[in-house]
Amino acid sequence: MHSCNFYFGQSPIVLEKSDFATGGDSYYIVNANPTISFDGTETGPDYNWDFSDLEVMTATVTNFEDPTDTDPLYFFLWLSSDVAQQNPADIANDFITIEDVFNFYKLNNDEFAQTGFAGTISDIPLPISYDNNEILYQFPSAYSDNTSSEAGFSISVPGFGGWSESRSRTNENDGWGTITTPAGEFEVLRTKSEIDIVDTFSYDIFEIPFGYTAVEYRWMAKNEGMPVLQINSQVIFGFETITQVTYKTADVIDGIENNASSENNFVVYPNPAATSATIQFTTSGNAKYLISISDLQGKIIFEKNISALNGENSIATDLQSFAAGTYLVSLFENNQLIASQKIIKN
Repeated sequence: MHSCNFYFGQSPIVLEKSDFATGGDSYYIVNANPTISFDGTETGPDYNWDFSDLEVMTATVTNFEDPTDTDPLYFFLWLSSDVAQQNPADIANDFITIEDVFNFYKLNNDEFAQTGFAGTISDIPLPISYDNNEILYQFPSAYSDNTSSEAGFSISVPGFGGWSESRSRTNENDGWGTITTPAGEFEVLRTKSEIDIVDTFSYDIFEIPFGYTAVEYRWMAKNEGMPVLQINSQVIFGFETITQVTYKTADVIDGIENNASSENNFVVYPNPAATSATIQFTTSGNAKYLISISDLQGKIIFEKNISALNGENSIATDLQSFAAGTYLVSLFENNQLIASQKIIKN
């Protein structure tokens, strides 16, 4: 990443409730290669961050839903939350794995805060409510604002034992200016969050505590719904190690939309398909592309990096292992979404 300061008299943005996602919103997001050169201290007023050379690893869709559209067994989270975000990744550690994860949030005129999360362990639904809301933003959210909160939970895990967690979060809006990602250029407010976490796993008379510090860097722009870029890290032996880099690349209209590019003659056939499908597109020069197929919940089913040749390119995809349903086929060039099309598997 390259960065520098400019002082052109630009005014900092101020974030409000309307700048964050609500139920029914969906976005394409890219997981980029985390092995980047990044210095979290490079920030300040009227700053320019350049992440235009991020490298795509995976691409998916993240969906935001009304809490009442999630499993009825998550009822108590419905009462405290305004929006639920489907997490494309599972929660996994050395002790447990939680699948089909939803993060639940309070979103009102005063704050955007996490109220808990839910998922399944061995297909058993498990709602987890925080004892206090974990505040991410208080509105209006402006440069140099600081917030803090304490949250946690204590639950019994089916087939395992007990799991408790305490979370101490501080948020600092420590920069504003312009950021460039492979998806474009945005006027942003940067927030740095440090979260001190202590997990305690118990079984019979044994307790295993594990503490660590997580750091989040979020660049939010007006009306984008979620961070246009987020970098997560973990402090290990006093040094930050980047664990995840994600950026928002496009909106999904009406949950799922055909966005076939006439310029690239992007087409997927046959559609519907039974056992296989062909992804076809044309290019005006040699380039590297990523083809991604995900289900409507945003889970990636197939992806492939290819070096396309000048002219027409055809990629055959075996669908025999796919369950019947509707999928989204996406084409990325130089880390940017250029076309997508839904396909039905019979």
